[in-house]
Amino acid sequence: SLNKKRKEPEHSVSPVTSSDKDSSSDNSSSEDESDVDITERTDVPDNLKPHVERLRALRSRIAQSTQDNRREVYKEHQRQRENASEHRRHERKRREAEKLQRRENYTGTNYERSRFKEYSIEQVEKYERKRAKAEANIERGFAGYEQMNQR
Repeated sequence: SLNKKRKEPEHSVSPVTSSDKDSSSDNSSSEDESDVDITERTDVPDNLKPHVERLRALRSRIAQSTQDNRREVYKEHQRQRENASEHRRHERKRREAEKLQRRENYTGTNYERSRFKEYSIEQVEKYERKRAKAEANIERGFAGYEQMNQR
C-alpha cells in the first residue's frame, strides 16, 4: 500500500523548440521585432511613443523600488539578528566613552561643577538621586538566556 506508484499521464506535452515556434508563428511580423523589447525599439509608431516612454519610466520605477525593498529587507534582517541587550550595552559604553572624552578635554578646576552650570540646583540634585537609585537597583545576576549564550 505504501509502495503504490503514481500513474503517469497518458498524454504528454512535448517542449516547444525554436523551430516549432518559427513554423507556428507565421502570422507574426518579423523575427527581430518579437525578440527586441518595445522600449528598446527605434521604429515605434508616433501614436505609441508616449505609451512606450511611460512604460520605460514605470519599469525604471519598478527596478528602483525593488532595489530599495531589497536594501530594507536586508537592514531589517540585520536588525533582527542583533541582540538588543548587546546593542544597549554598546550604546552605554559609547556614551560613557564620550563623557570621559569630554572630561579629558576639560581644563578647568571642577568638571562636575562646570557640567551642571546649565541646570538649576534642584534639577542637579534630582538627577543625582535618580542616578544613585538606578545604580543601587542594577541586578548583576542572571539577565537572560541571550546573555548566557554569549558567555
